Amino acid sequence: MPIYDVGYREWLDDKISCWSRCFIIAQTGIRITLKSVWVKRVTMACWLPIFYWGVGFLVFERLNDQRLFDRVDGLPSVESTAASDVTESLMGEIANQRRELIQQRTANELERNFSAFPSIDRLAEGLRNTDPGQVRHTFWSWMLMTYFRYPQAAGLVFLLGFVTPSLISKDVRSRALVLYFSRPIGRLEYLLGKFLVPTGFLMAITTAPALVLYILGVFLSPSFEVVWWTWDIPLRIFLATAVVVLPTVSLALMLSAMTQESRFAAFAWFAIWALGHGAWFAIQISALAQNNVNAELQSRLQAFSRVSLYNILGEAQTWVFGFSSFSEAWVSLLILALLTFGCQILLFRRLFSLR
Repeated sequence: MPIYDVGYREWLDDKISCWSRCFIIAQTGIRITLKSVWVKRVTMACWLPIFYWGVGFLVFERLNDQRLFDRVDGLPSVESTAASDVTESLMGEIANQRRELIQQRTANELERNFSAFPSIDRLAEGLRNTDPGQVRHTFWSWMLMTYFRYPQAAGLVFLLGFVTPSLISKDVRSRALVLYFSRPIGRLEYLLGKFLVPTGFLMAITTAPALVLYILGVFLSPSFEVVWWTWDIPLRIFLATAVVVLPTVSLALMLSAMTQESRFAAFAWFAIWALGHGAWFAIQISALAQNNVNAELQSRLQAFSRVSLYNILGEAQTWVFGFSSFSEAWVSLLILALLTFGCQILLFRRLFSLR
């Protein structure tokens, strides 16, 4: 019998698990993607800001470790009170007063000179807390939130722009999907394997550096009791990663599946980010040009900020790290959920329509 008369036959051998098939697809995609020099450069560049944020953790812990509160004017130093043979309880009270005064001054300076930073008022409010563990928790959370919002958000756009556009579009153009689905691989397994490729890269530039910063803060702290005070921060890091990964990767894969040319998918990806943030910037400039930014106009600007995907992700991450309430972030969370759900539906319909 000629071999071309055999046709497709049922797979009679044992099948490996679904997760193993997904990981094989993901491993192959990661290995092919790492051949790109630009992907390696962007990944390495995304790790550079960790040094700046690491210096912030170092300075904060050094300031807490050294008794710089003795330099505050208007309060006696611990050494002078010790020489006067005061009781130990009085010395502790003076130290607490000194700490509260320096915290108040620091919070006031932050609100006055760094008002452009996100949630700086919430940070200042947290620094006024008398509990040292709560102060450390607030500062660490704020540092990690800004790390997610600024350098890693920019790195996310460029990294996914290099990694994702060719993941499915090349398979569509070369008809490789026929080879995939002729084997014991379903569309869900194929999609999950492709989903893990950009997810791995995003976790490498967001989750891993953030955990390194957290571990650095633990080792710089005076005792390992800080883990008890900040035990929820690693969980917030993983939740912030999920908030970023699910909508962005779903959107990027959907764009890749909708075309056979990866350059079209890359153009659409960058256009969504650029046009959205450009529109928000234009709205903000036009509002500031009116010279009467009142509370009502400020609330309108907050609503218009959601035309930018960058701002939507920022509001969701601010809620994850505890610097806004759910009532302030639920609209952004709903938009991200609808974006993820809609992109997944379009992606499945596209894959099932391909033969």
